[in-house]
Amino acid sequence: MIFFEPHISGNVDVYLNGLLLTPEITSTRDVSGTNNLPSSLYEYRSGIYDNSTGTFTAQTLAQRGCTHIEIQSIASNDSIIQIRSY
Repeated sequence: MIFFEPHISGNVDVYLNGLLLTPEITSTRDVSGTNNLPSSLYEYRSGIYDNSTGTFTAQTLAQRGCTHIEIQSIASNDSIIQIRSY
C-alpha cells in the first residue's frame, strides 16, 4: 500500500490500528543509511512514487525529501492508518 504524504525521510511515524509500525530508516540523523533495517524487519519505508510508471523508489537516507510512504503489510478495509510527520 502506498500513501501520498510529503515528508522528510526519517521524520515520520506510521500507525496501523493504533500500533506503531517499524520504519526502514531507524534514525533521523543517519544520512549514511548504515543503520537501516533489512526488508524482513521493517514495516514501512519512505520514498518517491512516479504515477506515470507506477514505480516506487525507496529513500534509504535520512533527511531527504519524500512524497510517499509504502506500507509492507496489507490493511483491511476497516483498518485505521495514521501518519505523523515532524
